[in-house]
Amino acid sequence: MGVSTERLLPQFKNKENRVFNLMGLKEPSEVERQADPADRNALQDFLAAYRTPVPDGLVDPLKKLKAFLDSAGPFPSSRFSDGTFPAIYMGDSEETCLAEVSFHLTEKLRETSAAITKRHTFQLSLYTLTGETVDVRRGFPRLHLKSDWAPSQAFGALRFAEHAKGITFKSVRRKGAVATAVFKAPLVALGLPIKAVVLQWDGAKLKQL
Repeated sequence: MGVSTERLLPQFKNKENRVFNLMGLKEPSEVERQADPADRNALQDFLAAYRTPVPDGLVDPLKKLKAFLDSAGPFPSSRFSDGTFPAIYMGDSEETCLAEVSFHLTEKLRETSAAITKRHTFQLSLYTLTGETVDVRRGFPRLHLKSDWAPSQAFGALRFAEHAKGITFKSVRRKGAVATAVFKAPLVALGLPIKAVVLQWDGAKLKQL
């Protein structure tokens, strides 16, 4: 029996690492807007340590993440996925998430005739990761190209086929920051809604409101 290539690659051991994600909100229903009431006290206790109140009217991030990763697609093309399998991206801070999302959304909006006053609403969520991910932060320059995703998508497809839970890599849009592509829901131990983030497009750039 052959040895998995994924197991020979550098591994990053996540031990309840705190990471963030900006999820686009598309006018969720009243049911989706409310986190599970049974979880609210636990969420409040957890967030109290960060002096952050549990916000009302936000989507339960862990349920949405698991539903996406367990779905049949379709999936968007991204750095480590060609769209044939799911990947959700986390950043080591709100700033990292904002830099990544703003770059890609700006690229998309520049190709359209979007209204100048168009607003885009995202939900910032805090997650904890527990388990191993493939670590490509050092020695993998072709996986961090700014505009060519072909090498990283091919790499991601191989790792997904080998049942890797995810890939930890350098943020391409924020120097010195770290990001994680999550392939498997068991990597994510906890997900908590933080706040809504609104970006407005002025025809040339995005501004956070």
